[in-house]
Amino acid sequence: MKTQCDRKWEELSESSPEHLLKDLRMDGVRYCDRCKDFVWKCENKQELVDAITLNQCVAFIDWDGTISGHKNKPLLGSVKMYE
Repeated sequence: MKTQCDRKWEELSESSPEHLLKDLRMDGVRYCDRCKDFVWKCENKQELVDAITLNQCVAFIDWDGTISGHKNKPLLGSVKMYE
């Protein structure tokens, strides 16, 4: 991971400055008031790859333990893809 956050998905806000999330009706996206960025919840590997490609901060489950070394560990932060 490029940067890993110690916060949990449940701790992130469902609203954002100027109520952007509510206005856009964006499900699966929360706002981190600490880093002032949006966090995209990824439910599967394709969503994760898509979000990483767009350089988005993500919340996901490390299903196979590839990143954290622990299967099914929840992670939050930004991820860099390596070739």
